[in-house]
Amino acid sequence: MSIEKLKIGVVGFGKMGMLHAGIVNALSEAKLVAVCEKNGLIRKFLSKILKSVSVVDDVEKFSNMNLDAVYVTTPINSHFPVVKRLYESKVACNFFVEKTLASNFGEAKEIRELARRFGGVNMVGYMRRFSVSFMKAKNLLDRGVIGEPISFKAYAYSSDFFGVKGNSKIRVPQVGVVRDLGCHAIDLALWFFGDFRVEDVKIESIINDSSADSAYFEVRGSNGLVGEFDVSWCVDGYRIPEVGFIIEGSEGTLS
Repeated sequence: MSIEKLKIGVVGFGKMGMLHAGIVNALSEAKLVAVCEKNGLIRKFLSKILKSVSVVDDVEKFSNMNLDAVYVTTPINSHFPVVKRLYESKVACNFFVEKTLASNFGEAKEIRELARRFGGVNMVGYMRRFSVSFMKAKNLLDRGVIGEPISFKAYAYSSDFFGVKGNSKIRVPQVGVVRDLGCHAIDLALWFFGDFRVEDVKIESIINDSSADSAYFEVRGSNGLVGEFDVSWCVDGYRIPEVGFIIEGSEGTLS
């Protein structure tokens, strides 16, 4: 007896959209059936190579496709309006949204309320939590192997813009390095330690005057835990982005 595959749609067919579409098509339980992309040239190309996939220019055209889930992989500043329209058009109730969920806390809260109202399974693309190394670290912390955490240093580095000179015309993500890369370290720290308060922040513009390319900030938890974050996409030697931690406990160190 054959099992009917889950029907999946993808909104935004840039780098992450292509990645998730490829993963979906590699799963035996799911199939890509629809793509929404604003760029006409990309739509024309997709229509030629994805013969069995509906390619549209507006998310509301997903409405009559009976989709089981939708991946939203558009730029961060469009996540909120796209997700809101998908919910309100009743396209689906199961969503995966690339990080970060929204541009600000208010938008994120509204998306949360929509998710509660419509139900379903809802995820944000913080895949580092599913890394074997970080899952092991979480397990060790929960077991108290290093005692009570006292302090930590977290970093998120990449070489995406290493060597780029000041006032460059190279296009960088408008959301800045913290939301684009540093959010993974922040998410892991929240998972490891719970909520904390930001106490000091330093942002550096390297590529041009309006870009946020490097950030350092200090935090403090309610139990006295102190932490530091160092984030940059201008560091040599990180062709593949890397996130790491050094955690000092009352009975040992985890790194």
